[in-house]
Amino acid sequence: MIELTDPRPGDVVTVEFDDDAPVTLTWPRYTDLQALPVYVGAREGRQLLELKFDGEDGRLIELVLVNAPDTRRIATPWGGSTSDASVSACWTGDDRRAELPHLDVIGYDDVLMMHVSPGPAVRWFKDGPVLYGTADDSSVVSFGVPWDAVVRDRIIGSR
Repeated sequence: MIELTDPRPGDVVTVEFDDDAPVTLTWPRYTDLQALPVYVGAREGRQLLELKFDGEDGRLIELVLVNAPDTRRIATPWGGSTSDASVSACWTGDDRRAELPHLDVIGYDDVLMMHVSPGPAVRWFKDGPVLYGTADDSSVVSFGVPWDAVVRDRIIGSR
């Protein structure tokens, strides 16, 4: 399970959009790991999302949307309401490798959204450029990142 926790001081995420891996989010501690990371994946059809968590404290250190050829395009702004927060996603499972039960990637006009649970997000938090959607039980069920039309059209086309 992925939950929100307090961030480490100075944690600022780097966002990269790329033709090979549509989006990569990297936190600074990725380069300073003292333990092997925990690998968590989500797959649906040809879509693949990989998350890496710090092996010591379980905090998210990298999120890579590896492949998303079947991204659903919704040609409207996302329109969700967020609370600004200083948070970090944290893996609370015991497994060093795990698979999330769901992946649905949606390209809105202004946000790339990655849903990792079939249940809806009932609250949204924004920390820097990252959106976190949480369920009733406070587990993270969605990740999102803003993008502009140029990046969106390069990654998923203007469909």
